[in-house]
Amino acid sequence: MKVIVPISNTTALQPLIDALIGMSWHEGTQIQLMTVAPRWVEYTAAQVTIPAALHELEALTAEIHTALPHCKVSFTTRMGDEKTEIVDCAKETEADLILMGGDAIGLPDELSTGSVIQAVLAHSHCPVLVARSMDTPLGDVQSGFKSVLIPVDNSVYADAAMQWLLNFRWSDRTKFFLASVIQHENAFDLAEKNLQERKEILAPALGRNLSHDVVVGNPTVSIMQLARKHGADLIVIGSHARTGIHKLLLGCVSEDLAHRAPCSVAVIRGILPKDDSWLRTGVFFKPKVVDEVRAEYPSHSAQENFHSVPTGMH
Repeated sequence: MKVIVPISNTTALQPLIDALIGMSWHEGTQIQLMTVAPRWVEYTAAQVTIPAALHELEALTAEIHTALPHCKVSFTTRMGDEKTEIVDCAKETEADLILMGGDAIGLPDELSTGSVIQAVLAHSHCPVLVARSMDTPLGDVQSGFKSVLIPVDNSVYADAAMQWLLNFRWSDRTKFFLASVIQHENAFDLAEKNLQERKEILAPALGRNLSHDVVVGNPTVSIMQLARKHGADLIVIGSHARTGIHKLLLGCVSEDLAHRAPCSVAVIRGILPKDDSWLRTGVFFKPKVVDEVRAEYPSHSAQENFHSVPTGMH
């Protein structure tokens, strides 16, 4: 696995280091720290700031390598627009993951990392993990994430998110919660069946600590409530990678969570081809009864098997 880790003066560094050290990377994982200097830096200012940044980055690289001796840890510097350079670096190195620090508390909007995270989420070819404070005692950091929430809808992107989990070795103490958010109670049975099927897929690897929940409500709000309910320190969610009007109409739960969730969020994208379908979107709506559908589409034969098309979570 190849991991890109952007570092800047607005990065919430400690959660980023905690996530790096806490994840159980496989032997030989390549972790590359990177920093981006803006092109508008004056030459005299660059002579002072860039060497200092390089020194800090080199020291941080050595620190992480000491904590993760089985990984290959390096660093690189680039010049240009931070948003563009992070995405380009990930593509050029064929990275499998971009690991970013969430906003540092108390920063004014103009220094916030939010716009950078948003741009990377929109254009990255690979999964993006936004690390936030785990509120974990220092001596317990290396045990990694303890409670992982996996929002599941009725789409292949939910399967991709679950499969991504299997790239890592998780602690025996880590608990996993599958969750579906439905918009009407009549969809409960369909969502429950969907979760049971996905539990069977994950059971061989995670079954000892795997449970599920179905709730009714707004997807983003409900997922954040579930995260607090289960004490989640990581949310893993698939992304449909829609843009333009698709994104406008269908919402963007994954990006909302990346900015608003009370814990770290991994947005799993780039694993599957982009889906431009207007129909297959994932959230469980209230199933239409046959009489309702006949009234809406009177030209259909009574013998046809009517069903609602699942729509949903981005």
